[in-house]
Amino acid sequence: MKKIITLLLLSLYANIAIAQEEIRNTIIFNGNQIPLSEALKQIEKSTGCTLVFSYDDIHDYVVSVSFEEKTVQDALNIVLTDLPFKYIYKEGCYIISKNKQAHVSEKLQTSMPLIIQEKGISGKVTDDNKQPVEAALVWLVNPETEQSIAQAITDDSGNFFLPCINKEIKLTVTCLGYTPYVSEIFNASKPVNRPTIILSEKSEVLDNIVVIGEKSRPVIEQKAGKLIFNVENSINAQGSNAFEILRQTPGVSVDEGSKSISINGRSGVLVMLNGKQTYMQQSEIVDLLKSTSSSNIKMIEVMSNATAQYDAAGSGGILNIVLKKERGAGYNVMANVGMSYWFHVKQNTELSFNYNRGKLNFYGNYSHDLGHVGLFYGSTRKQSGKLFESHSDDVDKRNIAAATLGLDYEINKHHLVGIQANGNFLFGPGLIETNTDIYNSYDKDQLLYTIRSKSDYYHQVADRYNFNANYRYEVPDERLFTFDLDYGLFRGNSGNYQPNEYYSPMQVLDSAQNYRSTGNRDIDLYALSSGYKQSVWLGELMGGMKFSNVSSKNTYSLYDVQEKEETIDQNMSNDFHYIESILAGFIMYDLNISDKWYANIGARIEYTHSNGHLIPLAGSMNQESNVRRDYVDFFPSLGITYKPKEKHTISISYGKRIDRPVYSDLNPIEQPLDGLASWKGNPFLIPQKTHRFSLQYQYDKTSVELSYSRTNDYRVQITDTLGVDKVIMEPQNLGTQEYYGMALSQSLRFFHAWDINFSGRAYHLDNRMAFDAERFYHRKRWAAGVTLQTSFPVIWGIRSEILGVYATKRLGGSTEVMGSNGLVNLGFQKKFINDKAIVKLSFSDIFWTNNWDNVNNFGNFQSKEYGYGETRQIKVNFTYKFGGSNKKHTKQSNVDAELNRF
Repeated sequence: MKKIITLLLLSLYANIAIAQEEIRNTIIFNGNQIPLSEALKQIEKSTGCTLVFSYDDIHDYVVSVSFEEKTVQDALNIVLTDLPFKYIYKEGCYIISKNKQAHVSEKLQTSMPLIIQEKGISGKVTDDNKQPVEAALVWLVNPETEQSIAQAITDDSGNFFLPCINKEIKLTVTCLGYTPYVSEIFNASKPVNRPTIILSEKSEVLDNIVVIGEKSRPVIEQKAGKLIFNVENSINAQGSNAFEILRQTPGVSVDEGSKSISINGRSGVLVMLNGKQTYMQQSEIVDLLKSTSSSNIKMIEVMSNATAQYDAAGSGGILNIVLKKERGAGYNVMANVGMSYWFHVKQNTELSFNYNRGKLNFYGNYSHDLGHVGLFYGSTRKQSGKLFESHSDDVDKRNIAAATLGLDYEINKHHLVGIQANGNFLFGPGLIETNTDIYNSYDKDQLLYTIRSKSDYYHQVADRYNFNANYRYEVPDERLFTFDLDYGLFRGNSGNYQPNEYYSPMQVLDSAQNYRSTGNRDIDLYALSSGYKQSVWLGELMGGMKFSNVSSKNTYSLYDVQEKEETIDQNMSNDFHYIESILAGFIMYDLNISDKWYANIGARIEYTHSNGHLIPLAGSMNQESNVRRDYVDFFPSLGITYKPKEKHTISISYGKRIDRPVYSDLNPIEQPLDGLASWKGNPFLIPQKTHRFSLQYQYDKTSVELSYSRTNDYRVQITDTLGVDKVIMEPQNLGTQEYYGMALSQSLRFFHAWDINFSGRAYHLDNRMAFDAERFYHRKRWAAGVTLQTSFPVIWGIRSEILGVYATKRLGGSTEVMGSNGLVNLGFQKKFINDKAIVKLSFSDIFWTNNWDNVNNFGNFQSKEYGYGETRQIKVNFTYKFGGSNKKHTKQSNVDAELNRF
């Protein structure tokens, strides 16, 4: 109840802040016979709002108005009274345009004799989701001089009309926050209805065409088939890493204990970087995410049902982490320094730069995160009539660093080549101290003994390198060809000293067992991919091929330590080599059946070859083994979309996915974790396959989705009993899992600066599992979760952001039930020096509720686990940007002059 009241108070605080902002943004104005442009500039200056208009439209108009304490909307209504103009509020800007589109301005009619007045060139502009783009500027441009000949602004249906012209011209389209569109040269002497122009939501600069403005994208966006978390626009995301940011991503759950990630309650999530697989096991992915600074992340895309063009892995969905790639013209540098504190002090630094001249763009970044991270966890276990209570104090002392260098070269307007190299590094020690009390009964009648154990990671290194070369050929509206070559390597090694001391009930040392283990892991990856897209008939035909090869060599050595002498355990030490090769091809067709019906049909075929080779030490009782598999899988995908009217979309989709075992799960050698627990792989694991159906309805920025999936050969890591007092964790194919889910997302904007994003989900899991021939378990449960994010201005130019996340109790991977948890984050941001300097102050997990706990019951085994980390922190970050202009240094054209308003 206290937390609910606190959230209500925070909401009240947001409303008060908005009201104060509205009062602060009132305008006092007095003008007599002044140009309309000057009046609009005064409104812009008084409020800090952005007004977008064309000087050609308004330069002949003057106004005489006087008013006091008016809001932006009221002021515009007064100033534009009796004038042939209207305004719309769109993505943080007030866009002013004429009420009715003139075929051409009077100025152009008298100065351009080539214009034919009767008929013209018409068309429609939409975004990637086939939604109309209103208030886009459409130009006819002389390709020889780059001079503007005529212009129009799209209406609320995205339609435009321009006059015919007796010459060869280009058609360009620009709009706030979208990549400018430039057509091929064509003859404009005859009336024509141009094919629908689709604008991509990016902010780039093309040769001789300047983007008039970059819209402030909301923190959360809902698009067809995906949810987008714009990390770079989130105040609370700063000063953290990718793993921590996933906790803030709507629909995504992160379990710190098991290092697992799920989307809307579904496990088996594929994590990608810039649309590419990492080919790493779960623990290595977590380390990679922790080594990726939030300042280097542009956005996170959450896709619950991907099409055939994506890799077939990821039955639970795909998380695509898109990293920043600076492309500003001239030279640009960004520096960020920050600190955070709760139990430990941490320091983060990020630097990024790019140099863009003409056809060359050189870019790079560096980041580090220094400091310790504390974790606290434990369990209560009932087994064979005994009670085991353990508590652990875990301090991760590893430091993190990452760097990227890249180069893009535009050969000409159709051809682009690029190379990129990046590295992620974790290094440093760690220490886990565990105390376990063992009682003779569940009622704690008598303490039998106590185990005090340590895992002293005196050496830990994890280095990941990736190199990419790419080529892109594109003819707008016609065809696209891409080619990528990747080479990656991972080098990890660790050393762990594990003393286990056994104490009597009187806390007298009885005995000790000391171990030392070393591990080395070398991974090499090669990947080659190509894709092609061609406009065919009523849509676009896409196809591509990909080949990947992953080679992993793992060495594990366990030593029994007796005073100053160490003896290797031949039965617990081994080498394990794993090779996996995948050859894939896909074809997909996006079909525009009519203005209201669209279809997406695709198919993907993947051939997989894998071989796991266990090499035991000489003298070991283990046998050398090879487990080889070769199989071919077919993955169809289908999507049908219906648009009954503008802003309304209904779509249905089907897809098939696969989750292959990670190589570490195939190593059959048992590895001790402490004196009472161990882990063991399973060489006989097979891939799990999932069929998923979804039905989605979207109205503007509201989306509702119903989904169902069934997973066969369901794979999960289980905790099972080993003897009378030990447990072993082992991955197994258990049976089937069925999923029923509903997801709702809503984005709202009030006044001119208050954004609210809501995401809710409810789902039902049904697990049918067989641990062995005699133990069959059926577990099912409903669960729900919500994410609420809001941002708004307060006072003195400060902007605030509140994030709330809550998840109910839910079914875990097998028989365990996870406890409820959540978090509340609060952040503030202030910009200085013409927005070049930014100060951000944030408080994460204010109530320290982002913990993890679960209850597990099967047979005579019962356990309760708990855990919480250093998620509650206070963070402060300072960012400064400096460098060259954001515009190309090209000759000034008439188009440039028309577009210089933002």
